[in-house]
Amino acid sequence: CERRGLLLPLCELGVRGVAYLSRFTVSRGVNSSLSDADQASVFTFARQERVAVHLNSWGSEGRVRNSTVVEEAIKVAHDEGRKIDIEENGERVEVKLGMVIVWASGNQGAENFSGFDYSTVPQVIGVGASTHDDRRASYSNYGANIYMLAPAGETSSDSLVTTDNTDLIGGVDNGYNVDGSELDPAGTYTNSFSGTS
Repeated sequence: CERRGLLLPLCELGVRGVAYLSRFTVSRGVNSSLSDADQASVFTFARQERVAVHLNSWGSEGRVRNSTVVEEAIKVAHDEGRKIDIEENGERVEVKLGMVIVWASGNQGAENFSGFDYSTVPQVIGVGASTHDDRRASYSNYGANIYMLAPAGETSSDSLVTTDNTDLIGGVDNGYNVDGSELDPAGTYTNSFSGTS
């Protein structure tokens, strides 16, 4: 895996999805210290790279109103992302396939308010966290605009096993699975995954 600007491509380790040839990217660590234009450029870059699904784990801190510049970039990416050329009646025609944009709801255990959290933007699939018994995790933000909950666990004792790409992208540490446990001595998997991200 390699970091490209603010985007982090996912590695193919131990998992295979139903759309395994789709291009997925992740944006994380984007925060209010960046300008609105820099934040919006995340979606411009994803469109240029013909990304099919864009996962996001960042948002307005302290309930600051969403940037209209960023919201417009999200809308354009959703509506116009992944342009392809097809042949129709002997002519090449450009088709806009759009982009699926997924956003973590956040881990404050609070209600998400439209206009103050990017996971509530209409073009976004807002995702919260659920426990092992299909209930909303207490830390997961919630609200009418959150479309789904995904399994993440309530505590470290009921967390999920998942890939841990930290080691593979030149992170500052060895990731979450650093104890050389029987799960995966190489440290590329973790058994303590939780949170809406």
